[in-house]
Amino acid sequence: LGNVPALVVGRRTDVLAWTPMGHALLAGHISRDVIRRYYERLPAGSYLGFSHVTGDHYPEGVQGLVKLYESSSNPVTLRTRDEVAEMIDDFEIVEPGVVYVPNWRPDTPEDAWENPERSIVYGAVGRKA
Repeated sequence: LGNVPALVVGRRTDVLAWTPMGHALLAGHISRDVIRRYYERLPAGSYLGFSHVTGDHYPEGVQGLVKLYESSSNPVTLRTRDEVAEMIDDFEIVEPGVVYVPNWRPDTPEDAWENPERSIVYGAVGRKA
């Protein structure tokens, strides 16, 4: 984690925004371990804002992004909704849960998208008990 734990340790952290970085984590257990290390350093009552790119319902919409990053040092790892939920399951997930970002508590009914899956991004907020 390099210098990042110093940002979390030694003073109170109320919110950690992990957006849009989840999809840059490699596939496998290492991604969950990275998030768990942050969880362990956050004080109780802190919140995690998390987002992650997916190809669940609109794979053709995300392929350009995947292709753009495939030869970079941070290729995109697509995950399903269940995989995203598993990555952050140490936290108590705040309602409405892991949903497409336009459906995460829109301010007005007009703010909700008719086809939220076209956003290609899941979002969630979790609380450390």
